[in-house]
Amino acid sequence: MGLGRPRNNSDPDVTTARSKLPLSTWALPQSSPIRDSAAISVTCLASQSLVRSAISAPQTGKVEAPRDEKTPQIRQSPSIRLFNTIKHRMVRSGIDVYHLNETRLSWCLPRNDDPHVDSIVTKLLESPLMVSDDELKTILALETDKWTTKRKRVGAHHFYIRSYPMEVSLFIKLSQLLLDNACPIQKLKGWLNTARGLQDNDKIWLRYCGTTEESVWERQAKVYHQRDSFYSSFFGLLDSMFPENIRDSSTYELSKARIDFDLHEQHINLREQALIALFGVENLLNGQTGGKGCTLSLDLEDQQWFNQLRTQTYSLLMYQTSPVSESMRKHIQVYVQDVKAYRDEAGHMSGKAGSALSKDVSRMMARQSLARTATISGRVPSAIIGIDPIEESFKQGQGFFENTGSASTNVVRTIINQMVAWELDLRQVDHTRVLGVHSQNLLPFTDMFPWPKKEDKNITAAMELTATFVQALNPINMLTFSHMASHSLLTVIAFKLTIW
Repeated sequence: MGLGRPRNNSDPDVTTARSKLPLSTWALPQSSPIRDSAAISVTCLASQSLVRSAISAPQTGKVEAPRDEKTPQIRQSPSIRLFNTIKHRMVRSGIDVYHLNETRLSWCLPRNDDPHVDSIVTKLLESPLMVSDDELKTILALETDKWTTKRKRVGAHHFYIRSYPMEVSLFIKLSQLLLDNACPIQKLKGWLNTARGLQDNDKIWLRYCGTTEESVWERQAKVYHQRDSFYSSFFGLLDSMFPENIRDSSTYELSKARIDFDLHEQHINLREQALIALFGVENLLNGQTGGKGCTLSLDLEDQQWFNQLRTQTYSLLMYQTSPVSESMRKHIQVYVQDVKAYRDEAGHMSGKAGSALSKDVSRMMARQSLARTATISGRVPSAIIGIDPIEESFKQGQGFFENTGSASTNVVRTIINQMVAWELDLRQVDHTRVLGVHSQNLLPFTDMFPWPKKEDKNITAAMELTATFVQALNPINMLTFSHMASHSLLTVIAFKLTIW
């Protein structure tokens, strides 16, 4: 299902209530500036229609560690240069690297600074597709994982690289065939650009990086058969047209990266993400930046449908809205106090966190609920209604868009970041865009159940509290993330809107 394309009214994933102004939250046509209207549009974005094959927005071009052009540069050691580049690439992909240091990446950083190692690191940073497996072994501790070693490895996480060496002539053929099959255009164009100036018999190494708790070969067999993934498309072409190149491929396990003990999934994800960032996802057969959880595929068809809308939503929100009014701040404070009063009265909803609503949580709710208003109409362009927060992030006072570990947050951020890039015709996606927009009160959000423990007996109270939030904002559009929230808005809340 392409995001941004026109919807049929019978589509079960989308519920819409419209009167005079049917605006989509992130699709305001150029011919329809934000205007004063009694209309309100409620859209339900069901999770099953969001989560698709595990590839992320493509990126192109090589990335180097940021440099200060105003001062002379002191030559950094290979280890520091590699670490800085990995970290920079991860930040660019929207990955939290606050606790990342060289010790945590010691498994992929060279230990010596001799000229040979330095030259290979330079080559890896500037031309990763040209780095051979033998050269890579001077940096990484690679153990060849042959098909004869297929076995179940219990209790450990293994990180691996599958390497496909080929001549430039074949590399160009494959890239063109994949391009014809509507695979990631920007990535493939970047590859073809790399091939320019090279001889037909020069060597290229295409690689796939991953992690598994089973044997590498068992995991690879599953990856091959993932529908609509870039890697499966590549492998299918290679298997049908150039099978000898599959026989020439090699699989390596990174012995120093192996985790032989229980570790939080977040740390395992971070290690896989660092491995992918070592090469740059734009230079790999991987379609995403790594890590388990919900991921989203936005493909060429999605972009084509979105571009037909000819939106200018981002510009309207950024430049044609007014600061949060004092009146709204007071109304939102009433909403937060109502939530606190109900939760304190029904303390069992708090689960293990205790009955009282902490100051951090109260501030978080107010912070993510505030909204700027359209300069012309004085109304909030859009508001987002979730269903219930994750208990851990709720305890820590993290808002929806601030929770980088949430799969649902990452899906929504991916959608909006990509759509802004399409709208502004940018070559690369800014993965920090949503956080910046939200911090400026342009993506107001609340949960229908603003507490971690959701129960049927609390539905009526939750609906009333959500109505208070909606009345405080008076939004033109509302985007909901569950059928329950959508149904509530279309019943109790929609009735109240008719008397405003």
